[in-house]
Amino acid sequence: MVFWLLTTTKEEKARRLATFNIFSRKSGILCLGVQFLYTRYLSKKTQKPRPTSGLLLYTIQKSSTYYGIVCTTLYIITFLAPYLWGMLDFSNRKIDELIISGVWHIDQTFGIEVLNQYLHDLMLRQSGFSVNEIGLSERRKANAGLVYAADSTPINDSKLIYNAQLTPANSIAVLKLSGAMRVNDGLSSSGVESLVRDFRAAYQNPNISSIILEINSGGGEATAGAMMKNVIQERNKPVISYAWMAGSAAYLAASATDEIIAATEGAQFGSIGVLFSLDKKFLEYYTENNMDIYASKSPDKNAAFRAAQEGDFSKYVQMADQHAAVFQKEVQSMRPLKGSESKIQSTLNGAMFFAEDAKSRGLVDNIGNFNLALLRAQRWAKKKRM
Repeated sequence: MVFWLLTTTKEEKARRLATFNIFSRKSGILCLGVQFLYTRYLSKKTQKPRPTSGLLLYTIQKSSTYYGIVCTTLYIITFLAPYLWGMLDFSNRKIDELIISGVWHIDQTFGIEVLNQYLHDLMLRQSGFSVNEIGLSERRKANAGLVYAADSTPINDSKLIYNAQLTPANSIAVLKLSGAMRVNDGLSSSGVESLVRDFRAAYQNPNISSIILEINSGGGEATAGAMMKNVIQERNKPVISYAWMAGSAAYLAASATDEIIAATEGAQFGSIGVLFSLDKKFLEYYTENNMDIYASKSPDKNAAFRAAQEGDFSKYVQMADQHAAVFQKEVQSMRPLKGSESKIQSTLNGAMFFAEDAKSRGLVDNIGNFNLALLRAQRWAKKKRM
């Protein structure tokens, strides 16, 4: 048992020990309860009172068969529990993998990093670590927006944009787009729906002169990217992007802003492309265990999925091509891409580019620190007022 606990990674060991302790306590309580009840039964049957202490040996001696079976079963469950729990954990991870199915505007390397972080957080939670210990609440706070007064003094109040009376005149709102872009809120980050509400509140606040969208994302759901693009195009005041990484759906959002500033020379931009991610095991399971009956007047409903069940993924490729064409057209309409026709096409082919290369291609306007972003936001606001 000790060998089983020690021959694993640190995180896995913590999970196994936590599981072992939980089941040990529960099975121990059950064993003591059975022991106590059975001893009371023997006391009544033999008319000899028995002390509650030291009853384990007595009950085993009096009824080694039945009590032994019960205790043995409970303790076997105790020792096998971590293994059984691991099976459940594996099943949950298979379910988690289904989350990535769908239409994505995302850099896949970034997506895999986000998925690994998500699975790591789940494992820590299953090991007994609290949300605070994992740091989810701190991540959410770090992703909250803030306001910079006209003298560049930061005001760490993400809700200030909703209160014009308390907002200093000519302030700059800094809103953050971080992590995998999802429409709905997650455990450690706000969804795009929440960010859209923040943008509209900043638009309606007369004391907010401009907005900086700080981006550190490789993209996410296609719908989330479209929502961000649309709300930025609704603007009635300047919006500029300050990005550490802006890939795929996140770059679509950035391309809708008035200016894009790369935070460092190592910042990356691009991944203008589309992918569908399908779980092959789920597709096999669904095909083998379900029968879908379609109306005779609906021959094209779910055509791509039905074809995929037969091993034909060409319809998904066609759909991806259509999404990609729309994506590329939108970026070209919002950004002054540079270079020859072949260079522009290579810019749109789905690769990520470091800041200097991205600037030469027209994906980025400037490279600099956050002070530059504040300065540019102030100049854009002044230009707007003129």
